Amino acid sequence: MHSNFREKKTKSFVSFRYVFIFCGVLFISFYSSKCFAQKAKLPASYYNLKTNIEKATYLKKLISDSISKSAYSIVPDWAHLAIELIGKNPKDTLLPWLYRYLGDAYESTKYDSAAHYFTKSLNSFKAITPQNNQYLHQSILYDYIALNKVDSTRKYLIALERITNALPDSDKKKRNLTNTIAQGYNSLNEYEKTVAAYRYVIHQSTLHNDSATMLNALVNMGNVYTEMDNYSMAVYYTLQALPFLKNDAYTNMVVFNNLGHYYQSLKNIDSANIFVTQAEILALKSEDPAAINSIGMTRASVMMLEKKYVEAEVIMQKNLTYFLSQPPGVDLVNCLLIFATLDTLQNKFPQAEVHLRKLLAITEDLTKAYKLETLRMLAAVNEHLGDYKDAYLFQKAFIILNDTIKSYKVTRDLAELQVEYGTYKTSEQIKSLQKEALIKDLELSNARRNKTIYGIIILGLIAAFASILYNRNLRNRTAMQKLKGELEMKALRSQMNPHFIFNSLNSIQKYIWENKQEDASEYLTKFARLIRLVLENSLHQSIKLTEELNALRLYIEMEHRRNNQKFDYSITIDKLIDGENTYIPPLLLQPYVENAIWHGLSQKDGRGKLLISIEKKDNLLLCHIEDDGIGRSRSSEIKPVSKNKTSLAMNISSQRIAWLKKDAGVAASVDITDKYSEGNSTGTAVLLTLPLTAN
Repeated sequence: MHSNFREKKTKSFVSFRYVFIFCGVLFISFYSSKCFAQKAKLPASYYNLKTNIEKATYLKKLISDSISKSAYSIVPDWAHLAIELIGKNPKDTLLPWLYRYLGDAYESTKYDSAAHYFTKSLNSFKAITPQNNQYLHQSILYDYIALNKVDSTRKYLIALERITNALPDSDKKKRNLTNTIAQGYNSLNEYEKTVAAYRYVIHQSTLHNDSATMLNALVNMGNVYTEMDNYSMAVYYTLQALPFLKNDAYTNMVVFNNLGHYYQSLKNIDSANIFVTQAEILALKSEDPAAINSIGMTRASVMMLEKKYVEAEVIMQKNLTYFLSQPPGVDLVNCLLIFATLDTLQNKFPQAEVHLRKLLAITEDLTKAYKLETLRMLAAVNEHLGDYKDAYLFQKAFIILNDTIKSYKVTRDLAELQVEYGTYKTSEQIKSLQKEALIKDLELSNARRNKTIYGIIILGLIAAFASILYNRNLRNRTAMQKLKGELEMKALRSQMNPHFIFNSLNSIQKYIWENKQEDASEYLTKFARLIRLVLENSLHQSIKLTEELNALRLYIEMEHRRNNQKFDYSITIDKLIDGENTYIPPLLLQPYVENAIWHGLSQKDGRGKLLISIEKKDNLLLCHIEDDGIGRSRSSEIKPVSKNKTSLAMNISSQRIAWLKKDAGVAASVDITDKYSEGNSTGTAVLLTLPLTAN
């Protein structure tokens, strides 16, 4: 389960997501439905007004003030009353505003009604301002996205793009509108355009220090990559959102829960547990049952990965009981889907079928993607139960629906090919006519000789054309392979240890509780600076050696402080090395330094030493990391490392070294040596051998 941000007006609406699409309108609608249950009471001054237009104008002012305070409960009653008072007055200018206010009121609960009134408002304005035009097109698009109306989504998406392109890059509204455009393309599964739109927003937000819009775009970019089944890139972008989190507990809860889901999908149990736990703490403090149960589904998913099926089933039963007590929505769909998956893991196929049939009954009004997954699972479950007839019928329905989902893309691609072919065919016809005229003229003088000559020319042209195509395709394949390698390296570089992030946050929290405001402020400043350095450096394939060592030094300072200064450290660099003109892959040294501190020095009795030295040898850069801690063998006895975590760390390190070695074509390696003295472990020495790369 993950969550999506929507930025509109002056605030952001956040809803939980899982697997495919928007999933947690319940968080907003739970509040709004209670509000609408209240009966609006008119102020006494209203009854002193004489004409209907005066009363309608007065109501418009009351509604506007209430909406500015997010008090939507009075809007439907008072807006409809004002519309009734206006009647069919042709000179009236209030109607467009009243329709817009009705759209605002229904937007959290009834997307179809919201879209209806926003459209009426758009069509009622005789002279619409640019602000209203932007607002209404954005609102209508958002509602059609939520309703999964493909044709209407595309119509208003194109209209909103025209409006947005006319704005200057410096205008914050352009970033806001582009965020919505990205969500529109995402709903149409046009991921290239979605990513391009979000990258524009991220770039412009960076240039204009727009942290709120940056946060939305980064979190939404993570969601996009999950739909592309690229959870490493989802983690990469969502981790970049962490420095922009403020004191909004709900937003923080959403981001932490997203990261918990992404790490769970990557089967990184330790990291998933860290972020889900943080989300659970915030959810419990909020006392929001919808949030608690939605995050509970993520917790159950992690437990399923840990094979804690009994504990997961207890949580899922509580979640299902809650969501069944609410109006049917996507949260209930997600819950039934996860529960059915849990059933199949325990070979409880009859129970899985019960959950899936309930799911099928409510997916008719939701997206095809949910129904598709339900049909696929029902086919598999009925096959296990020996009901081959139903298994066949569900599989057949799955295939038909799957073909329907793909048909739009296929039709669009075919149309593009037909246009390209038509252009090519016309061009070939012109060339053919020209050749025929020329040949006919030349044949009058010497037919045989010209046939031979033109035959050779045509063959030469074909050979040259084929050679050009071959070379171009070869260059494209090479470029794509290089791009793939760069993206994979970028994903690997993004794997910053979440333990460090939350240990740092806990340290800051500890200083605050102990009323050490100066310490908390200083530590927070260093933490924010380090996160920014790490994320900026991770965007590049290589950075200056001085930049890498600056980030590493800042990291060690923070760990030194958190460990009560129980170890000394030094970083030395050979005088023959020009740190400003020597380049190194970013974040390559930090994991080994972290390992030295936490598995060596932090568990040592007494004071320890951490020595980092960089030297040059021929065309190689030798990076030494040495500690006098308790050693790897003793550390594993005290605090065993899980097999999954060890495998992940070794896999990331080996892949980075492998890519580096392949790209540079020189020796690149890492050697880890356990130090001993008189049979006792005296620490660990790490040697990274890297190619010496100069600017």
